[in-house]
Amino acid sequence: MADVAQLNARLAAAIKARGELEAQLALPEVLADHTALARIGRELARTAPLAAAATELDAARNDVVQFVHYVDDVFSTFKPTSLVSQYRRGEITDAELEVREDAAARDLVDVIALCRKALITSRGAFDPWKADGGFDPSGLVKGWAAQRACGLLKQHGITRAYVNAGGDVYSFTDGEPWVGGVQDPDDRMQVVKVSSIAGEGASCTSGTYERGEHLIDPHVGGHAIGARSASVIGPDGALADAYATAICVDGEKAIEWFHELGPEWSLFLIPHGERVGYSYGTAWV
Repeated sequence: MADVAQLNARLAAAIKARGELEAQLALPEVLADHTALARIGRELARTAPLAAAATELDAARNDVVQFVHYVDDVFSTFKPTSLVSQYRRGEITDAELEVREDAAARDLVDVIALCRKALITSRGAFDPWKADGGFDPSGLVKGWAAQRACGLLKQHGITRAYVNAGGDVYSFTDGEPWVGGVQDPDDRMQVVKVSSIAGEGASCTSGTYERGEHLIDPHVGGHAIGARSASVIGPDGALADAYATAICVDGEKAIEWFHELGPEWSLFLIPHGERVGYSYGTAWV
C-alpha cells in the first residue's frame, strides 16, 4: 500500500503524464463561469485505464460534457435564468417543483432533499438556506454532479474511472482500489494523508487554502473557522461534499455528529492555525 512519500513521487510523475493524456483525448474547455463544475469535463482526461473502445470513449466524453452544461444551466447561482436562481428568488415554489416532470425540476427536488438531510445530520453546520442571496446548494452539488457523471461513464462500459469536480471526487473501479491524497495546504505539490477507495465512493475536500475565506458559518453568520481543510470519504458524493463543508464550519466538534454516520464514512481535518491534522475512519492508509 502506498505511503505519503510514495504518493508524492507518483504525483510528480502524474503531473508530467497528464498533459500528454489530455492532448491525446483533446478534451474541450467546458465552461468559463465562476463555478468549479467546469472542471468535470476536463478531468475525464485523468481517468485510467478505460475499458472502452475509442469511439465509446468519445461518446462517454461527449455525454459528460453535455451533462456539465446541463448542471451549470440548472444549478449555477451566477446565471439568473438557471432553475436554482429562479427558486432562490421565490419564482418557483417547492410545491410547483414537486409536480413538474422535467429532468431539471426532478434533479433540483433531489438536491434540495439531500441539502435538508445534510442540514439535519450536521446539526446546522451545513445550511444552504442561510447563504447570501438565498438557497445555494453549491456546497453539495459538485459532489452530486461528480457521482452522476461517473454513472454516465459506466453506461459506456468504462469500468475504472474518477471525476474530479473542483476537489470533490467520485470514483469507481472493478479492480485495484483508487489511492488518493489530501493536498498539503502549505505545498500544493505534496500530500499529507493517503486514502484508499475500493469499489466506488466519494472523496471530497473543502477548505480555505484554495479560495480563501469563502465559507460561511451558518451558526453565527461569519467566516467559518472550524478547520483549515476537511476531507470526507463516503458512499454518497453529494453528502460527502456537504459534510466536508460542515466540518470546515464545526472543526473538531464535527466528530460529535460525524461518528453517527456509520463505518463507511471517514474524515481528515486540519484545524485552523495548525499544520498537523488528524483522521477518523477506515479509509485512510
